Amino acid sequence: MADRAKSLPKPELSYQRAMALYVVSGRGTVSTVKDCPQTVFAELMRRAVRSAKDPDKARKVLDGLSFDQFVDRWYGLLILNQQGATLPVYATEEEARTSDRERLTGYKNDR
Repeated sequence: MADRAKSLPKPELSYQRAMALYVVSGRGTVSTVKDCPQTVFAELMRRAVRSAKDPDKARKVLDGLSFDQFVDRWYGLLILNQQGATLPVYATEEEARTSDRERLTGYKNDR
């Protein structure tokens, strides 16, 4: 079993990194993936599915997940990333807040 585990590719996004990413709810609330309410995270995933290469395939995989489990959130992000979807996540809280401000105002600060 250990030999088999050594030959498996590592995921593109580690579990710890996924839980530390930031999301913005439809109401503009910023939180980490880990702290995001389940219903908000599920809605973000449903919206992201639309941008996948094969939305039907991605939707079928996500339908079996319960986003109240953190490992399901991680798996959902991995699947959508593999499907080429635009993920609604940000590396920092500042990026998430800036992105939401731009979405609401239509103004992009190009510093």
